Amino acid sequence: MKKYEGKEVIKYRFWEANKNRMTYLSINFPKKYDMDNKIYLKEILSEKEGVKFSFILMRQIMDTQVEK
Repeated sequence: MKKYEGKEVIKYRFWEANKNRMTYLSINFPKKYDMDNKIYLKEILSEKEGVKFSFILMRQIMDTQVEK
């Protein structure tokens, strides 16, 4: 995560084949990492985007593991 330290917003995009469109998520990294600053997940990713991101990752894993 040090790689993105100080960056404003990182955009993550993925293709939703069933909807035939791209979806974008915004990831906000902290300005600085040190022992005095607490980092909360809610500040990095909103709840709505976090749920969607988790769903997409789980779906990608399931698609590789389930035989058709």
